[in-house]
Amino acid sequence: MARSNKYGNNHPEQQRITQLLLENLIVKGCLPLGIVEADWFRGFMNAIHPKYSLPSRSHLTLKLLPQLREATETKVLAHIAKAEDISLTVDIWTDRRMHAFLAMTGHTFVEYECQSFLVAFESFRGSHSGQNIAEAIERCLEKYSLRNKARYMVSDNASNMRKAFSVLEELASDVNIDSGGLDAEDLWNDLESTDLDDVSYLNESIYRYNIVSTMTS
Repeated sequence: MARSNKYGNNHPEQQRITQLLLENLIVKGCLPLGIVEADWFRGFMNAIHPKYSLPSRSHLTLKLLPQLREATETKVLAHIAKAEDISLTVDIWTDRRMHAFLAMTGHTFVEYECQSFLVAFESFRGSHSGQNIAEAIERCLEKYSLRNKARYMVSDNASNMRKAFSVLEELASDVNIDSGGLDAEDLWNDLESTDLDDVSYLNESIYRYNIVSTMTS
């Protein structure tokens, strides 16, 4: 019987190319998982590297993507563990297929180096009410051990976001909304008129939420 000229599943080169395909084409390039089943792509990969075997769509979906997600979450938790204070940005939106998502990004300094990373990207179900958004944010804070490290959350000025922060304040009595002194009358006296317009716009459009370090469950 003739030997197969393809790499085995455990061959280092087979695993390396599959990882590159997953991270660069599927995740970063946003190409559909079904690309690995397309005849044109299979032909292309065979011409580029005849010994490589494309993984199946189910293998990508059920094994490789969950593994990559778990590895990425481990890295994020390591960033969080090293940081003393973290600021968060939060947003929620609906895509063209009416699937809603909530994203949370973290921003911090570790060893005097600025670091920003995606903390959570969660499917959001139900109405976009302030109560539901608050509960989703609360789950993220709990899941990623951010209760005692998050200092500020920044979102847009949508009414449901303002309501969400009010609900969060009720969930934790130690939480308070902090204007950070932005309303002081003499704070912006030295700014040029054009810069002052920008500051005024930001003050009106960005809602800043402070979570003090004593926040408890």
